[in-house]
Parts: sequence; structure tokens; C-alpha cells
Amino acid sequence: MTTVPERLRKARLAASFGSATEAAKAHGWNLNSYWSNENGHRPMSRTRAVDYARAYKVNVEWLLTGQGPMRAGSAGWRKVRILRLKDIEGGATRDSLRALLVKAELLDYAQMPEADYSADVFAIIIEDDAMDHPSARRSLYLGDRVYVDGKIMPKAGNLVVARYNDQFIVRQMAIASEQDDGTPDLVRLQPFNPAHAERIVPFRQVIGVVISFERKV
Repeated sequence: MTTVPERLRKARLAASFGSATEAAKAHGWNLNSYWSNENGHRPMSRTRAVDYARAYKVNVEWLLTGQGPMRAGSAGWRKVRILRLKDIEGGATRDSLRALLVKAELLDYAQMPEADYSADVFAIIIEDDAMDHPSARRSLYLGDRVYVDGKIMPKAGNLVVARYNDQFIVRQMAIASEQDDGTPDLVRLQPFNPAHAERIVPFRQVIGVVISFERKV
């Protein structure tokens, strides 16, 4: 059976990227991190595998394990809602995520692999430049589409969607304070763009983790 790095290289070539540099530049990946995954020097996390699988349009389970077809048939995909999280009355937390998603404005649908995401996956469009910085490895630009999973437990360093006052913003999460049991209490929502201020909110207001994105062309 092939290895994970071999399958990642096969997926890249099948997507018509002749080099790792070309693929990393096209998708906004850090070249050293991507190259470490493709040459086997660094293990690939499932979150990273989902990102690669989406970009190369292959099954993430095939990429990680070699099982199943390289590409999903039409029966292996489902619709994911592209939502606008604005003008929603009432508070919103991770515990009330499904109720929040029902209230959100539906913009369109995107196709996602059936087996790779929870029922709480949704997509949103970036509407500010807070995560746009030339030196940031994961810059997000106006108009980019990000995919968010509400079932993943947010960790420091994740890009997350969180409620700040009556807004829903995408930022990088850091821990500001912890409860007695070690779980986060307050978190910092950090922008990449220094023109935007850092925000501090209760951890419960982080409603999902960004698992991948599509660049607006």
C-alpha cells in the first residue's frame, strides 16, 4: 500500500500542479509545512488533510488511509450551506449553534465530501480585511469562502468564527484565561492585520473552527 506522502504527491500531480511550490502558492499554504507533509518529514493532521483533500478534490479518507476511491462519486458528496451570519437576534454560543444556523441568511450551497465533516459544517464569506497580512501564513482575503466545523473543539492557534457583540468574526484564537479545570474561560481573537484590534470574549462564544478555505479568484 502507498504511504500518505506518496498519495499526497499523487493527488497534487493529478490536480495538475507540477511542483509543491506551485501548489502551495496557489492555495496559500506555507511551503515548508506542505513540503514536510509531502516528503514525510512531518505527520499530516486530519485538519490539514481535509484542506489538501478539498484543494485537490480527492477523498480525505483515501488520502489518510489509502482506503476507498481516490475521488468521490456524486453519491459521496453533500450540500453545505453558505451562510451570512449577520443581523441575528439573541446571543449565540457553540451550544446553540444549530439554532443559530437556522436563523442565518442562506446565500448558496457548496459541495463537500459526505464522510469528512460533521452535521454542523457551514461556510461563510470573509467580509473584512482583519486576517489579511502579507507575512501571515494563513491570510484570508475579502471574498474568500471559509468552511467551519462546529463540532471541533477550538484550540489555541486555530482560526475560528466567534461572536463579538453582535458580529461574527474570523480570527486566530489564543487563550486569555482558564477555569480551574484547565478549560479556556476567556480567549483572545487575534487579527493578522494590525489595523484591527484584538478582542477578548468568553470561550463559549467561539462557535466553530475554520477547517479550509477557497480563495476568491
